[in-house]
Amino acid sequence: MSCGKPGSTVKPGNSPDVSGLSGKYAAFKNADTMYADNIRSHGIFEIEVLTLYGDTTYQNIGTAHPTVSVNILQNFSPDMIADTLTFNSSTAGIESGKNASYPFLYSLGSGKFDDGDTDPNAIYKLTKIDASTVKLVIYGFDGTYTSDISATFYKKL
Repeated sequence: MSCGKPGSTVKPGNSPDVSGLSGKYAAFKNADTMYADNIRSHGIFEIEVLTLYGDTTYQNIGTAHPTVSVNILQNFSPDMIADTLTFNSSTAGIESGKNASYPFLYSLGSGKFDDGDTDPNAIYKLTKIDASTVKLVIYGFDGTYTSDISATFYKKL
């Protein structure tokens, strides 16, 4: 017998782990969605999915002539990926890229991710997917339009 609320998808004893993360995670996939005229209600203009082995671009989504373009990376090695998140505690870590590193604060319970970006239109959300994967979603929104949505997936090293 379940003691969860009617309609609840989280069963007792199976609540999401929001206690925090530890260790280093490396980016392995990025999906970037762009909207026609930068307005979400005008529809998706393009989705670009970048992985460790190449990228795939989807265009003309929802039309009679959708297209898919695939670009395989030649001579690629996963050690070429420099984007990492290193979680040093249950609330803080270091975000590193090819040319710089920045401290960040986070909360899995609220999805908060703050790396000091001062753009008032950039909204960040951090989600734990499973024991070894996290997703960082960034989208631009000014109350009128959504410029694009980018989701980067990181795997624990």
